[in-house]
Amino acid sequence: MIVNELSMTGMNHYGRRAMDHMARHAPDRLAAMADPTTYFAELGELIAEQVLDLEQSLAAPAPEHESYHDRVGRLNMARLRAEEAVFAELVWPSLLEDESPTAATSDLGSRQDWDPLTAMLERMEHRASG
Repeated sequence: MIVNELSMTGMNHYGRRAMDHMARHAPDRLAAMADPTTYFAELGELIAEQVLDLEQSLAAPAPEHESYHDRVGRLNMARLRAEEAVFAELVWPSLLEDESPTAATSDLGSRQDWDPLTAMLERMEHRASG
């Protein structure tokens, strides 16, 4: 099941990508959400902020005499690496979790109640305090 485009208005492309991922890999979880459009709109905004922050740190200063094409390549690669890292932390973990209802739970909680927004905020707080 691919999510209907009409249900994703007001959502950035990161939110749509995350929602589509859940629709493909965890349709029951998506169907159980009270307000998936708002949830994924907010998740998309968080992803965009995290990607921008990480992209800027990955881009590194421009080397002297860098050509236009080299600069575009360097900046595009920084964005792609940032997107992959943020999605790996916030979205893709749902693929790695066990589907069985009796599976042992991790410190993130069970598959049904795991919230990537909360998990990301907890990791950020932990990093800031440690």
